[in-house]
Amino acid sequence: MIADSSASSFFVLSAAGGDTLFEGGLWSVLKWTPSDEFVKLADFSLFREPGDYVLFVPGLGASHPFSIGHFVHQGVTRAGLKSYYFNRASMALDEAYAGPWKRALGHADNNIYVHPSAATTERPEKTLISCPGAGTTRAITTSTS
Repeated sequence: MIADSSASSFFVLSAAGGDTLFEGGLWSVLKWTPSDEFVKLADFSLFREPGDYVLFVPGLGASHPFSIGHFVHQGVTRAGLKSYYFNRASMALDEAYAGPWKRALGHADNNIYVHPSAATTERPEKTLISCPGAGTTRAITTSTS
């Protein structure tokens, strides 16, 4: 998506040498609702040569480098999934999986209050509950103090 441009064409250049490897015309102006902007689409989906490139639009300049190839998002996918492991609080993070970010278990969750967004008729807001540890039975008390 190209925002705020009077350009009518774009070029895919090699990131290393700047050689033009693909060129195309920008699609006519469209309203992109998520950003509330008028944009043009630079479609280079037919260009499939693996490598590192930049997109160049006259009057705007070059994009950040990007890669085309198999598994180019594998690293960010793994990092995203791994973030769920690092965000665990009620269990230890083992060195085998967390490396230098290993740590003991976080808060024990022995005395927490039910948040209004999680309240039910059986467990109203500010009900004191205990749910320590991962995979343990969660005991619910009815104290609302």
